[in-house]
Amino acid sequence: MNCLLGYNSSAMNVLLMHKDIPVLKADYDPDSHLFLNVTEVLNPAHIPPGAGTKVSVLSLKQLNIWYLRRGIPTYRVGLDHMKTVIGFSHPRDLLNADHALSVSDVYWVKPEDSSLRWKEVSYFRHPFEEEGFRTVSFSRKKIVWKKEYERCPGNTLNGYHRKAWVQRNQDLVLIKGGSASYQEEPVNEWLASLIGKRLGMEVCSYDVEVFENQIVSSCRSMTDEKHEMIGAWDILKSKPIPAGMSWHRGYVCMLEKAGIPNASKCVDDMIVLDYLMLNSDRHLNNFGVLRNPDTLQLESCIPIFDTGSGLACFSIDEAVYEEGLSSNAKFFETTRMNHDALISRCRNLLAYDFSVLEDVPDLYARKLSSCQAVSGISDFRISELKRLLMHQIEAIRMLQNRFPFEL
Repeated sequence: MNCLLGYNSSAMNVLLMHKDIPVLKADYDPDSHLFLNVTEVLNPAHIPPGAGTKVSVLSLKQLNIWYLRRGIPTYRVGLDHMKTVIGFSHPRDLLNADHALSVSDVYWVKPEDSSLRWKEVSYFRHPFEEEGFRTVSFSRKKIVWKKEYERCPGNTLNGYHRKAWVQRNQDLVLIKGGSASYQEEPVNEWLASLIGKRLGMEVCSYDVEVFENQIVSSCRSMTDEKHEMIGAWDILKSKPIPAGMSWHRGYVCMLEKAGIPNASKCVDDMIVLDYLMLNSDRHLNNFGVLRNPDTLQLESCIPIFDTGSGLACFSIDEAVYEEGLSSNAKFFETTRMNHDALISRCRNLLAYDFSVLEDVPDLYARKLSSCQAVSGISDFRISELKRLLMHQIEAIRMLQNRFPFEL
């Protein structure tokens, strides 16, 4: 495929940039998508948080892990079709297409002798040709891949589901699909944002739409040139946690020390929402903080996002209720935790008025029903999902009545 960075099959000298600040010089291999050697650190304060360890601000191994994480994974839905149309050997080849630019942060890569400036490449400042990546991601249409399609923030979209960035009224909007069987995840994103807003949480706002005859969620970008995402995993890797302290408490302490307001409540909100949604995928890159890339100040927790993998969205109809109740959550270092154990980590369950959720199961059922012509899910499944959500709301109200509690 064409490479807008001018990469060829041999290693080249590049600069890792943070907007217009050169962070480091390195030898980069476009075939393996790896930095082979860091030849000079120019601005250590701007090294990506995920590129170091607890004892070193920079590790070549961690730098490459951070960089590769920017790319499309090999398990992306519809990847074979993308590979055929675009013509790449590996989805990470797309990192080479447009400076490894992302919408999540303001890092990018350029040849060491390049005079390019941030204002010339930023997706926040310039429109991009969205049709190619959007079409190849969500349909089986046979299109001719054009050179202009390569300049697109979809090149650095991680995750399993089909997704693409689109431009609407000068906003960047992420559209994201669900699993083929039931297409529930987009509706669950909408539901989580509804519940979060009712409970006074900072949540990403999602809508549900139909695109290419698929149910998709849509949300505006939470980042801009003044705010970039730093994942919880990168925060936790940056400093040692005191012996005997949990990752949960260590993370909150790090955020409080950095001046993040309401850090403990932000995590509580996430716990409560994941309990209500029976979310199974709150891994350490599915939450974090927003940082000012100019001052490097951590400013706030990222509004809660990516809560679609819940409410038994992968279970067959007859197993929705039972498998939903027995599903597991992810919580910091624990990758399999039952949801009753999860809610016990909430430090102040009395902060929430769950009576405002009384009509939410009905609203959820109506939203699912409105998608039936496209999703094809059954009336029985909808009734079971409604029953499951009602159970979670009633259960958390009962738990609140005996808070603080031990499980």
